[in-house]
Amino acid sequence: MVYLFIATGIITIFFAFVGLYNKAEIIISPIKGFVIGALVHEEKFTENNKEITEYTLQAILGIISVNVVWEVSG
Repeated sequence: MVYLFIATGIITIFFAFVGLYNKAEIIISPIKGFVIGALVHEEKFTENNKEITEYTLQAILGIISVNVVWEVSG
């Protein structure tokens, strides 16, 4: 269990660095309950005749959620 907590902490720090590199929006928020895990999501959609790709990275460490969201046009 301790190794899982440490690994998720390392993933959280990595996600934060990716967010800083991509000039992304980084959201840190509390959650109800206790969760350990990570999520990576990519969504493509069209807006005003432009193809936009939105990336979401989420790491949840205990009761803290770190979300990194950015968009790429083109």
